[in-house]
Amino acid sequence: MKTNPILLLVLLVLFASCEKVIDVDLNKATPQIVIEANLLEGTHNFKVRVSQTSSYFDNQASPAIINAHVILHDSSNTMELQNSGNGYYQLENYTAVSNANYILTVTVDGNSYNATSFMPPAVELDSLIYEYVPNADVSQSGYRVMCSWKDPINVTNYYRLISSKNNVAELKSNNLIALEDRLSDGLSVTVPLYSTIYQENDTVKVSLLSIDKNGYDYFNTLSQVAMNNNGTAPANPNTNFTGGALGYFVAASSSDKTIIIK
Repeated sequence: MKTNPILLLVLLVLFASCEKVIDVDLNKATPQIVIEANLLEGTHNFKVRVSQTSSYFDNQASPAIINAHVILHDSSNTMELQNSGNGYYQLENYTAVSNANYILTVTVDGNSYNATSFMPPAVELDSLIYEYVPNADVSQSGYRVMCSWKDPINVTNYYRLISSKNNVAELKSNNLIALEDRLSDGLSVTVPLYSTIYQENDTVKVSLLSIDKNGYDYFNTLSQVAMNNNGTAPANPNTNFTGGALGYFVAASSSDKTIIIK
């Protein structure tokens, strides 16, 4: 059967292995709390960063919040994350399961910020393929990688794609992708990694993350901030936190594949 590829690309500024700090810059205004939290299916060290916005014109990293209380709630447990320094809080060796809701509560100076995230079941990443492209960009020829999967029918799905090259996460804003299945429900989906040109012997890993709508909305609006080139202060990405905090809490399941260009 002929594959019906659906291509839906949204540019992101993200982080390696779900840990790159995102600075949300504002014009001169009252500083706001920024919370960044990614919870992955399986057993991992769950990390949260709590910081504060700085002026859009200062060009400085967001100041860390070192006195926060961070609590993760699942269906049966309430767990406090430990302060590990520089605004990071960690819960070691926590096992997260899909098809479940998680609640994150962050309290700073008596003010509480709450976010809920649903972790959908993983969608299987079917294949990674590559093809040689002469003059792929102005500077070189090489290989482009495409990833494919079958979108579940009659289920609303939201995804992120994260790639790495030779075990180094690719951090360019146009190299990480978020998409929804509004136009591809039940179809075979093929997404090229357009921004990277690979060479022979390169090892390429791609992770297909299944996320909820709140997570997709955050990264979708974040992409618009990343593409703001008119010199003005960007708007803030959508957040799923209450209480006036910026940032996001996203629970994600994952399907991963790796290939070597030969």
